[in-house]
Amino acid sequence: MHERSDETLFADGSDSAMACLVHRYQGPLYGFLLRWCRDAHRAEDMFQEVFLKLVRSRHQFDPRRRFRPYLYRIALNTLRDAYLVRATPTEGFEPDAVPEPKPGPLAGAAAAERHAHVRAAIARLPHHERIVVELRMYQGLTFREVAHAIGVKVPTAKSRMVYALRKLRPALAVYLPEGDR
Repeated sequence: MHERSDETLFADGSDSAMACLVHRYQGPLYGFLLRWCRDAHRAEDMFQEVFLKLVRSRHQFDPRRRFRPYLYRIALNTLRDAYLVRATPTEGFEPDAVPEPKPGPLAGAAAAERHAHVRAAIARLPHHERIVVELRMYQGLTFREVAHAIGVKVPTAKSRMVYALRKLRPALAVYLPEGDR
């Protein structure tokens, strides 16, 4: 069952198919929700709510579409409904919910510091740019999927990414090679 596509599993709708989808998206979707709401218990509740909404809206899903943007659209709507998505930056941005393995103490400390600096810079972006960066860079959605998830056209999603990257560049220039600064 694990080799079946998301779309096939969702169309199946059986308990085992839905359990497989929950397992696939447990890390990425939970981490996404946690970064936005910054509360582990609320993120867990919202994760469950997203999947309940998925089950309820299964008949509305167009099987010719991709599942992942549909899932993140529901997640974004759930965040909006809870008044958790803010247009202003947040302080003390939470680290990813799924930690990456650390190579060694010094390298691990440097990577953690770099990661925190990048996350803080992203947290300062305007909401409409931040969401594009989150979905594209951290959730791995294509620009077409990002555009579908946030309800804009592909060129709009791309331009928001360009503006975000322009704003991030000065804050993160210290991590760029000498010639690219």
